[in-house]
Amino acid sequence: MATRRHSWLFTLAVVALATQSVVAAGPAREVAFQPSLVELSNEGRYTAVSVPELRSVSEPGAPALPYRVLHFVIPGDARVEDVVADFVETELPGTHRVLPAQPEVPIGETPG
Repeated sequence: MATRRHSWLFTLAVVALATQSVVAAGPAREVAFQPSLVELSNEGRYTAVSVPELRSVSEPGAPALPYRVLHFVIPGDARVEDVVADFVETELPGTHRVLPAQPEVPIGETPG
């Protein structure tokens, strides 16, 4: 009976310690999308690249590529020590000249 109780307590302690290490790792977010969602459209000599629900804003002249902004809530008593990003690249078939980002045009004005 005592051996069973100690084994149960040991298992509970292992689970508690494993949970603490996951919580201590901080907030995490997995972001992924299927390569089939990438939309390519011809814009003259260039190819416009877009993905539904992703933004495509860049400095004028830089490639206009889709991106996603991630927000994390950091508790007031916490400190960010490290940010880790793992990327898996998927090559799209073909050769493309990516459309350069255009300067923003205020609403009601025509591009100049």
